[in-house]
Amino acid sequence: MIWLVLGLLIVWPLSLTVVAQVLQHTKTSSGRFELQSVGRNLWLYRGHFSNSVVAKFPSCFLVVDTQVSPKAAQKLILKIKNIANLPIRYVVNTHHHGDHTGGNSEFNDALIISSKMTKDWILTKDNHRNEYAKSFGLIYSQIPEITLPTQTFEGNHTLTIDGEQVELLSLGAGETEDAIVVHFPLRQTVAVGDSVVVKDFPFMGAPIHDEGLKDDGAWCELLENIAKLNPDILLPGHGPYLKGRKHIQARLYLLRDLFRDLFRATKNALEQTESIPEVISLVQADLTIYQRNPQLQDNVLGFEFGIYKALNGILPGREGKGWWLDLKPSVVAKDPIADDLVNQGKYGELAFHYMSQTKRFKIKVEATEYGILAQNAARKQLELDPHEPNALLVLGVYEAFSNVFLCQENPLAVERLHKVLSSKEFPFKKKIIAMMMLVRTLQVHQGEWPAFKTFIISLPTPLKLLFWPAYPMIKEILR
Repeated sequence: MIWLVLGLLIVWPLSLTVVAQVLQHTKTSSGRFELQSVGRNLWLYRGHFSNSVVAKFPSCFLVVDTQVSPKAAQKLILKIKNIANLPIRYVVNTHHHGDHTGGNSEFNDALIISSKMTKDWILTKDNHRNEYAKSFGLIYSQIPEITLPTQTFEGNHTLTIDGEQVELLSLGAGETEDAIVVHFPLRQTVAVGDSVVVKDFPFMGAPIHDEGLKDDGAWCELLENIAKLNPDILLPGHGPYLKGRKHIQARLYLLRDLFRDLFRATKNALEQTESIPEVISLVQADLTIYQRNPQLQDNVLGFEFGIYKALNGILPGREGKGWWLDLKPSVVAKDPIADDLVNQGKYGELAFHYMSQTKRFKIKVEATEYGILAQNAARKQLELDPHEPNALLVLGVYEAFSNVFLCQENPLAVERLHKVLSSKEFPFKKKIIAMMMLVRTLQVHQGEWPAFKTFIISLPTPLKLLFWPAYPMIKEILR
């Protein structure tokens, strides 16, 4: 028996450590805040919300896109310093969206370059950042001001850095009309911003705004123009990179054909019926080949959302509107449990109930309606009782998620979740949720040691010795 216990004490931590190492070396998803080398003195940096591209030259670095916030950009800069002790002299913004320009302020010593339209839209469309965050249940603790580009161009522009040419090309409208790509001809590489997503169903433009895919063929033309560059490496603004001319060409033309066929099938369906649910069904039946394609799996948004995007571009009176707030039907169902909790004034429990409903959605962005309802119920409860643990948990979870996703520090999230963990009568299964979200936000903003201490302290005493070896694995899963 003694040998069995000793064996378990050795094998259990060792096996968890091995799993953690496997996860660390096989996982290339967002959120690791690490530079992934793609060769040719190029790196892809994957933050939680977007990618940046780093190019090394003999005398300096060039960075494409600056992350979602100054804090996120600081993390990127620290990683670049580990490559070489060279200055960052050039920054390029591929378009105006805040997740690609939010860290501009941290590159004051660099020349920040964009198209003229991008600079104009950073100024005139800045409110879109907050509108977008709110519509998907993200909570800004504060919205940092975006530093404007210091040099702009119209059409195309060529940089010459240490004798090497870098081409900034306006090849057509993609997710936004100000989209440019950064072409490194000598390295046979193109950084495409949000013009190409290399995995899963493509994001076709912010669904709350009238941007992105339209019935004008512009995005299809952009994809064809990128294909003409014949790149061997394609570095996107979101998701993993793509390597190999054959794979890149296949992806570009798959997206082109998908966009064209979406509009064709949607127009055909509208000739048969005005009912939007029936249109959705007809288009899905028409384009089954795309739905079954493993390269177009539903993820952030999915196939049905693509049809709404096409409808938004075809139906009269939609110009200037997004489709998320009115064209797409609500996913919130009639709920006797919620009604009963409202009647009893138990808004904290109502908030947790709404948050629990988010688990049933395959595409998580669909669940944001419930997330917003959960936040509102939690705030209402905290006005009545600032110590109610369900409300503290729910609001703390969404604030912590926003901290991580937007790479911001909101101390309220940490404070609320600590209060939940210190609540003596609150169920442990709910405390686990608080602990996991608290550990993740501490990982990002305070480091592994505070996160590890929180993990251990949160465990009941009998489980501390048993589960502390699991932290290396848990931290990788949380990333």
